[in-house]
Amino acid sequence: MVQLITNSIKTFWNKTDKYIILLIVLFSFVLLELFINFHQTEVEALNKLLNNLMQFSGIFSAIIITYVVAKVMQIRQERFERRKEIVKFANKVTDFRRIARVLVQCYGFWDKEMRSKMDNSYKELSFFDTQIKDYENQDKIYADRIRELKNKFYEEENIQGAFLYLDMKSLVLDDNTTMQLELYDRHDHDYTYPLDILEKWTGSHSGGNLWYCLIHKRNRYDGCFSFTALQTKHKDEILHLATKINPEKYSQRKFDKDLLADIGSDMDGFYLPRLYELTYINTSRLSPTLNFLLTVLFVTIISGVLTPLVLTSLKVDPKVLLVTSSISVSILCLSLSYFLLKFKKILNSEIKIG
Repeated sequence: MVQLITNSIKTFWNKTDKYIILLIVLFSFVLLELFINFHQTEVEALNKLLNNLMQFSGIFSAIIITYVVAKVMQIRQERFERRKEIVKFANKVTDFRRIARVLVQCYGFWDKEMRSKMDNSYKELSFFDTQIKDYENQDKIYADRIRELKNKFYEEENIQGAFLYLDMKSLVLDDNTTMQLELYDRHDHDYTYPLDILEKWTGSHSGGNLWYCLIHKRNRYDGCFSFTALQTKHKDEILHLATKINPEKYSQRKFDKDLLADIGSDMDGFYLPRLYELTYINTSRLSPTLNFLLTVLFVTIISGVLTPLVLTSLKVDPKVLLVTSSISVSILCLSLSYFLLKFKKILNSEIKIG
């Protein structure tokens, strides 16, 4: 509930709401003036006012609850439909990770000196570490060690191809061991990836080094990778996985460095970003509109239902009854006024596409 109120306050202070805030402040002064000069004094009239307040608030709350529940069910159904597309893209990412696994496990494909250094001297260094500019969210001792290792790595010479090697390893190796079993067959396991690893892959442009090393800077990396070391079964497997990823584009292709470069480019430029986007949408929290409506509902029930219910159920001093009822009416009026002024914006946000 605290988080809910905090989110609503942030929305409230949005730049586009400044004119609404001004109107609410002016209206609050008008209410204050009216209650000071024209307040009720009879207990019977105050009790009647509280009963009317409860009836109106109950109806208004029921309308909001109905809308919120319907909207949540709609979002739930949309997420079920979106998950089908997530699974489709996740299977393609898994196929690409299988290609990375074939390359990583083919020792002859890589320069021996480079691989020896990366597997021994830089065993702790991951591809993501080379992309991170700060380590504020990590343990200080670990961060210092990785930063020192990273600096040493950048000063190295004659380890060309190391970035591609780290890139492929980042797609194969992970602390979550449940992500490894599906890499050793060709079947779709419909595995969906956590948002955090997708964020790392997308932010680090995983896969893009295939295009960079094999096409964009092919002269610079000439001789760093031995395609003759890949056996026929390895090439057939990569070609089969490429065809699974995009049958229209790769089914008539033969295995070569251009094929690998195209797959890496597609994965970096389309498949991973799209999967990240869909997963982010499907795991996002309530929208600002629903947060706002839930806050209005909360305020309405507290000030318009619970408070009047307690006051009418107890024997309360007339002065306390007057002050409390006046506060409840004021809060409810301000809340409803803000809701009405925001209603147009809510409708626009609901019909907006994208």
